[in-house]
Amino acid sequence: TTESDPSLLFVARAGTKIDQEDSLKEILETIEEEDIQFVIIDSLSRIHNKDENDNSQMARVIDALLQITNKKVSVLVLHHHRKGEGGKSWGQKSENVRGASAILAALNSHLVIQREDDKSILIQTKLWEREEMKPISFRLAKVDDKIAFEHLGEYDGAKDVKQTLKDGIIQELTEKDSTRAELVEKLKDVGNSSYVAKIIAEMKKEGTIVVVDKIGPNMKTELYKYHNLENDF
Repeated sequence: TTESDPSLLFVARAGTKIDQEDSLKEILETIEEEDIQFVIIDSLSRIHNKDENDNSQMARVIDALLQITNKKVSVLVLHHHRKGEGGKSWGQKSENVRGASAILAALNSHLVIQREDDKSILIQTKLWEREEMKPISFRLAKVDDKIAFEHLGEYDGAKDVKQTLKDGIIQELTEKDSTRAELVEKLKDVGNSSYVAKIIAEMKKEGTIVVVDKIGPNMKTELYKYHNLENDF
């Protein structure tokens, strides 16, 4: 614990590995003894000995983390993106997570922080069963000899990606009717497959695109067409 805030408990133990039974048992006992409700792990690579790029091995690390969350404890894990991937669009940030795909798949929420000039951008690329929060910008500021987060408002950069995708979908469907897979392939340089699929679902719901046919071996693949809403008036 700290003198300034006894509700905080800092633990720094060399050799503590969550994928080892003894270490996990010690962590779980500390959580119960101290009545801890929120755990921050800094960072993922430091708490296990598994191959970060191997899905089966990382599944064991994830299982250990789930044993903590099963105690009704929230866990925030700090992790890193692949080097050299900072230039990707906001719609592709979830693909930048370093290591096995099982890491991202196991998350209920994925938050990305990226530096931009004199501020930082926070974006949520994944949120289980709810709509992701809107991206915000912030910076660290000194207030009364303390370091604080200064909220700078909603970040507009992510809106550009969404609108670019919408414009791209409309352009593609204006030229010819297309399936979701075809649209994803055409727009892969703007956003990842899940983000493009999300935009397609939004446009379908608002009536901007409509299903004109179902094709494929099982007649389940939807074929989309652009529907100009202005023509309805």
